[in-house]
Amino acid sequence: MLKSRRAEDTLAYFGLILATIFWAGNIIVARGVMDEIPPVALSFWRWFIAMALILPFTGKSIWAHRQTIRENWKYLLILAALSVGFFNTLLYLSAHTTDAANIGLINSSMPVMVGLLAWLALGVVPSRVKILGIFCALSGMLIIVSKGSFDRLFSLQLQVGDLFMVLAVLCWSVYSVLLKRYPISLTGLEFLSTQIVMGVLVIVPLYLTEFLLFGGFNFQPQHLPPILYVALFPGLLAYGLWNFGVQHLGPQSAAMSAYLVPVFVALLAWWLLNETPAAYHLYGAIFILGGVYMASWKRQT
Repeated sequence: MLKSRRAEDTLAYFGLILATIFWAGNIIVARGVMDEIPPVALSFWRWFIAMALILPFTGKSIWAHRQTIRENWKYLLILAALSVGFFNTLLYLSAHTTDAANIGLINSSMPVMVGLLAWLALGVVPSRVKILGIFCALSGMLIIVSKGSFDRLFSLQLQVGDLFMVLAVLCWSVYSVLLKRYPISLTGLEFLSTQIVMGVLVIVPLYLTEFLLFGGFNFQPQHLPPILYVALFPGLLAYGLWNFGVQHLGPQSAAMSAYLVPVFVALLAWWLLNETPAAYHLYGAIFILGGVYMASWKRQT
């Protein structure tokens, strides 16, 4: 039993690492299409395609559990709105109206926010080692965001998009805590499929509003690969891996993986965009990885 639990925890940690890699790729892709695809349109087509990909495999199973879904539809709708509906839509909106450094800085507050909410809602009090790990990883995040310069960190100016990113982090933090507190008797794929369908319904009025106010975009064949990527990897796979990680490790431990995103963004930018990493990337990565390890210390001893 103990070996089985350790194996599941190992899979959960590995899944969270993969999820952060996929989300880092999401940032790289979003940069590439930022001037061509409006933010809400990108969010809608991402999840609409994800829904079209997953429903052929889970549609019958979802129908078989329609009574469970009907009994919990309000709770499921809240989760779908917080995650699929609002989080990435707000992130894409933020990317249009603020600097990447600001987004990274605000996103680094996610583990702290999740920890606070988990304490208030679940009564989970973090250990001293976990708290030290959070601040160690946060320090690494600040090193990367500031490029190793405190002057640059203190000179960051708040913009409208910063509010969007704060709201995005809040949505994801609440989602992660609720996911652990009120589990539903659905398999991982059934739950994910239900979330995507409901999330698309949440995005539709936002997409129509954006279309009426600002117009759509001229779809070109070169837009299909990036949309397919954000639908399959940061969408279907990353969300499924995150949900698995939260269920097995808890929201606090899962949230610590958010600190890995800037590390993988730097590595992917080096590989795909020929952006050479600087020394501050290495120093930041050391602090982040050390902090993540300390935050999971209890489970590994």
